[in-house]
Amino acid sequence: MLVNSLVRFASPTKHLLLIAALGAWVLPVEAQTAHFSGAVTTLVSGGFYSPIGVAVDGSGNLFIGDDANHAVKEIPAGCTSSACVTTLVGGFSEPYGVAVDGSGNVFFANADANASMVGEIPSGCTSSTCVTTLGGGFDEPFGVAVDGSGNVYVANWGNNKVQEIPVGCTSSTCVTTLGGGFNNPAGVAVDGSGNVFVSDNANHAVKEIPAGCASSACVTTLGGGFGYPYGMAVDESGNVFVGDGGNDEGDVGNHAVKEVPAGCTSSACVTTLGGGFSDPDGVAVDGSGNVFVVDTYINTVKELDLADPPSLTFAATARRRSSPKTWATFRSMRLLQDWTSICLALPKSKAWAHRPIAPAVLRWCREQTATSASASLPQRQGASAASWCSPIMLLT
Repeated sequence: MLVNSLVRFASPTKHLLLIAALGAWVLPVEAQTAHFSGAVTTLVSGGFYSPIGVAVDGSGNLFIGDDANHAVKEIPAGCTSSACVTTLVGGFSEPYGVAVDGSGNVFFANADANASMVGEIPSGCTSSTCVTTLGGGFDEPFGVAVDGSGNVYVANWGNNKVQEIPVGCTSSTCVTTLGGGFNNPAGVAVDGSGNVFVSDNANHAVKEIPAGCASSACVTTLGGGFGYPYGMAVDESGNVFVGDGGNDEGDVGNHAVKEVPAGCTSSACVTTLGGGFSDPDGVAVDGSGNVFVVDTYINTVKELDLADPPSLTFAATARRRSSPKTWATFRSMRLLQDWTSICLALPKSKAWAHRPIAPAVLRWCREQTATSASASLPQRQGASAASWCSPIMLLT
């Protein structure tokens, strides 16, 4: 019998219980509902003029499409005032969406109807002379995203298309159209499997274009209850974050940041995060699950800290597999920050740990048992990666 096991929720996602199981015990428990929404912190509140887009790199640096200042700017990690904000490149007309790849190259969408373009600012570039124009044939592109291979995805507001610019493409002839049925698509994000997510603004919807989908027939609608969704981001677990701002005048809309959990297809499972936003347009999420928001009408960049919520304790009966030792805790669903982080994602109606574990965790265990089977676990003396992961492998 195991009593008062420690369980934490990885995110404010409703109906998702996360249990970390070490050793060979499995815990049958009743599903719970999380209500944690996170604390909103203002990072920088000056120096911007109608900022629209935001992106974050692996080091925590933020990149902003500062529309009415006609520039793409950088907020270095740790910067909390306009004094440390730098302009990467200026001279654009309406820089909206931004994205950044693993090498520090920044991509932006210039949404001016008379100067529509998608561009790349190479890492280290500080003037327009080193900016490259990508693809072509765009009409007021709003959002951009980039995948791990360098392909760029565009939410093309003016022609109601979501399009892909393959690596090296610098003309309209190599641009391809994905999915279909959109009405003023504003934001776009892409996950590690090539699935593309779109904020379909005038349809008041968030949609997914599965990898390889080239028509409206294979496009799916996620969540529900949106007003005028603009910027969006997707994390490593497939959770989608949306800036559900106002209309063009900013007077109608939800004025909220929302999370659509992976697999959510109705408004019932959509969560509102934080509060106090005026017109949240751009959204980005880092590897730890912290969400960054551009609050356009008040010229502010904010952070929504999705740190661990308070612990939940409950009574549970352990079902033995092979070992008498059990340890249950939660550190992070999104990043395996040490050797003691393992998670099982359990739907509300089937809260049993024999469900498949998170793919990233399984992949990590496979890698560790293949390359470091004899390594010691820092926080589990006497345990090896092989012995620690073996019960996890059995659960799959």
